[in-house]
Amino acid sequence: MEDAVRNKLLAIREEYDRLSGLMSSQEVASNPAEYRKCAQAQKQIAELVQAFRRFEEQEDRLRQAEQILHEESDPE
Repeated sequence: MEDAVRNKLLAIREEYDRLSGLMSSQEVASNPAEYRKCAQAQKQIAELVQAFRRFEEQEDRLRQAEQILHEESDPE
């Protein structure tokens, strides 16, 4: 994945997490209009964030498999 795309997805994920934190704060939770605004913003990016997290998990599994393959084929 290109760095620019990854950086954009990381920024979106950080925004999602920030919104989650805001929504759990007493200040936002007690303000229905602000809570609704945060919830709507979070909902708009939720599917993308979930897909990116799944991608990262698969990328990590691939890296682990490649490491195991390299270790098994590396004569000692």
